[in-house]
Amino acid sequence: MAYRTLKIDYGERQNLILNDGSKVTLDAGSEIKYFTSNHGDRHVFLKGEACFDVASDLERPFYVHAGNAKVRVVGTRFNVRAWEVNPTVTVTVAEGTVAVTAEDTMRSNKATLTRGQQCLLYPNGTLSDPIFVNAEKHFNWMKNEIYLNNVKTREVVDQLRRWYDYDIEFQNSQKLGKVISIHMYATNIDEVFQVISMVTKTTVITEGKKVIFKEK
Repeated sequence: MAYRTLKIDYGERQNLILNDGSKVTLDAGSEIKYFTSNHGDRHVFLKGEACFDVASDLERPFYVHAGNAKVRVVGTRFNVRAWEVNPTVTVTVAEGTVAVTAEDTMRSNKATLTRGQQCLLYPNGTLSDPIFVNAEKHFNWMKNEIYLNNVKTREVVDQLRRWYDYDIEFQNSQKLGKVISIHMYATNIDEVFQVISMVTKTTVITEGKKVIFKEK
């Protein structure tokens, strides 16, 4: 099967319609390898974050390969978050049913998610139990809004780099390991910088696209 690769620049976001009619929204900094034929299995390979609205085809399941996760669907709407900075893959379902397994075929565990459920696939291949969440919150990045709960500052900084194409530097890189929870809008960047500064006990200096967090 023929494949094409699309990589989204920092500061950008893009919608993609696949040959089968499935729709994909890709966040800044994401990369997808996707099929260009209407024949054979439907497989896509994701690095980053994307929302999928999959066209139903009972004879040809749709597979998303992201990190160490393999997600199988027939027709549904779901979100996959699989950034390299955090190797835990998060799958959230808005509509339909999704099956999540590890790419490692030695593991037989599988999670079946329905509307409003989420599960995590950890780097060692183990799956969390599905839980019910406010699913729409996990799709709001498409509206320039994102929730990051109990994550390392490094993950927040990487999100800012992707959204704004900023060059962000910490004088003390150990500060990037601080755990933080934050509700981010694209328009409240200065507030986000101040929260990071407070949590990491640093002083933030902004010079155009250059942002430096200095020791106090």
